[in-house]
Amino acid sequence: MSVKNQTYLIDQHENDDASHDIILQDEQARRNAEARKRIEDLLEQKRLKELFDDSDDW
Repeated sequence: MSVKNQTYLIDQHENDDASHDIILQDEQARRNAEARKRIEDLLEQKRLKELFDDSDDW
């Protein structure tokens, strides 16, 4: 195998690794966004429940 072909294979492998890292980062960003949304929903439910429970005190 020529040096040029070896260099190409190494470069291609590094590109594949970089692409894989980007995919992992995108997946983690998606999971983080879902988790933040779920937390916001739960906090909103808690806030509304507290408001509803306090409404009996009026």
